[in-house]
Amino acid sequence: MTTIRKAENKDLKKILELNEESVHFLSPLTMEKLEHLVSQSELLEVVEVDGEVEAFVLTVIEGKDYDSVNYLWFAAHYERFLYIDRVVVSVKMHEKRS
Repeated sequence: MTTIRKAENKDLKKILELNEESVHFLSPLTMEKLEHLVSQSELLEVVEVDGEVEAFVLTVIEGKDYDSVNYLWFAAHYERFLYIDRVVVSVKMHEKRS
């Protein structure tokens, strides 16, 4: 069974693991950086497959304290925006769909 839901504190460790799995596409995160990013986020949702978090999405709106080069570009060019920072799917799910 697949479920999409708001992320909870209990999910942060798994979110870090998923981020690390695909870090060659993403910026690296520590728990401290992730907690700060979560505090700035507009949306953080996870996808559970059979009770395991296998994916997440994180977005940030304008006016937040986030130092991503890409986010800062949007902040410099748009008054209002929703920045999709990360969409991460576990490698296990990549392999499952192949």
